[in-house]
Amino acid sequence: MAIISGLEKILGEQRTQKLVESKIYCGVVDGIANNVFSQVYILNEYFIAGLTFTQALQTRAAAFVGNMITGRPYGMLEDYVHQKFHIIEDGPHKSHWLKRYTASVATFAVGQSWIYALYLALPVISREIYEGIRDADFHQICCSYQAVDWQKVRTGALSLTLLAPLLARPQRWTYRKIRNQFKVENTKPTHN
Repeated sequence: MAIISGLEKILGEQRTQKLVESKIYCGVVDGIANNVFSQVYILNEYFIAGLTFTQALQTRAAAFVGNMITGRPYGMLEDYVHQKFHIIEDGPHKSHWLKRYTASVATFAVGQSWIYALYLALPVISREIYEGIRDADFHQICCSYQAVDWQKVRTGALSLTLLAPLLARPQRWTYRKIRNQFKVENTKPTHN
């Protein structure tokens, strides 16, 4: 049973339809999809980037908020790439698996890696800024980026990029399944 069915029972069909058409609703749903899938990244953070378990959890916490914000733009980017290259996901005229795979991997490598690097650095920078504010240390606030272990950030972001061939299609599948649960359609191209 789709989650949307429960919403229809609570809100009624007309209110649910208005909700589903809301850009905020669509953004929240894609943010949820992004967060659900990105939980596997904790393995990358702990085993490959070399973060402690606590640091990996802090990264996931930082990513939670960021994923809610970037979930929709990433989903729209992937939809755009699939539409631009005329990729059909389902049905009798489904695109060749290699075409679908390549589009997802390219989108993942371009759309996820740079923001992931930010999520790796953000917990350290945030802590430094918080301590700088608490101690009224303007220098610590301004130089908060210097406390980041940039080698770990590079390793984590690079490894995620290299894992794109393994992660891209499962992430696309997660987006599609969660969107289906909440009755959110893929974004349509806009013509000017």
